[in-house]
Amino acid sequence: MAALALAAVILGLFPGRASAQITVADISSTHTSSLLARIERHVDDAVLAEVDDIRDSHLAAGEQLARSLVKQEPESADAHYWLGVVLGIRTENTGGLGKLNLGREVFGISVRVLELDSLHAGGQELMGRVHANIQRLNWVTRRIALSGDVGDRVGDSSWELAIAYFERACQLDPGALAPRIELARIHLERDDPAKGRGLLEEVLAREPTTLVEERMLEEAARLLREHGQG
Repeated sequence: MAALALAAVILGLFPGRASAQITVADISSTHTSSLLARIERHVDDAVLAEVDDIRDSHLAAGEQLARSLVKQEPESADAHYWLGVVLGIRTENTGGLGKLNLGREVFGISVRVLELDSLHAGGQELMGRVHANIQRLNWVTRRIALSGDVGDRVGDSSWELAIAYFERACQLDPGALAPRIELARIHLERDDPAKGRGLLEEVLAREPTTLVEERMLEEAARLLREHGQG
């Protein structure tokens, strides 16, 4: 631990503080933040990847880091959340039984995130995606997905529940683009196209600050074009 503290001083992690003032909590917090940032970078690179192999390599690296962090910090809602994000992306690019198994794990992770922090915007979004994805399954696959204890824990999954979770995520994080786009997608496809278009117009009024946000705005523009505007 002394060597780690010295390294922290050398790297300038705690500028202006003597090494004797650095606590174990400081080192742990810095280590956790560093891992979370590395996981997020792998997620961003996976989202932006144009080649499946590159995407999958970033997801594998991100998953390994996230699982390691969950073991080290089992009470960290953020650690569980980023594991759920990585597995959620894998779910979108997996078929058959693999998709169902990953989906079940993402549901369990979503539950854990909200147990640790009921006001975690990312956890609310994850749960919204779980319910939306369940509703998009065909009847037979949905029955399989909800078999056993998963069905008992999910309860009466519905579009209304998915909408409620996405709306809560938007309230908790007014700057988040992803839950707004997913909420708009549901309204466009189901019950209220005008509301969906309004949400997309709000998203498109934002200035992107990252390449991932640029990709999200492109998706919002595509949805708007497909549903009558833009």
